[in-house]
Amino acid sequence: MNLEQLWDEYHEYVRNFVLQKTNHHTDTEDIVQMIFMKAYEGMARLQDEEKRRAWIFQIARNSIVDHFRKEKKRRHSLIT
Repeated sequence: MNLEQLWDEYHEYVRNFVLQKTNHHTDTEDIVQMIFMKAYEGMARLQDEEKRRAWIFQIARNSIVDHFRKEKKRRHSLIT
């Protein structure tokens, strides 16, 4: 599977997932694009194609956490 196929198959689901988990955060589209960039970079490591959906949603969960962790650090550095 290539990136275009991955995008076509999962983009809507991943975007809705991110919207739900971030309460419609303004950075949703950036987070979604980052998810697919990470997925593209890691596609060669995906060993079981049947686990592709779980794999991309794990990337999504981790990307959401990473995004808010970075945002928190950035806000904290602005305060100090």
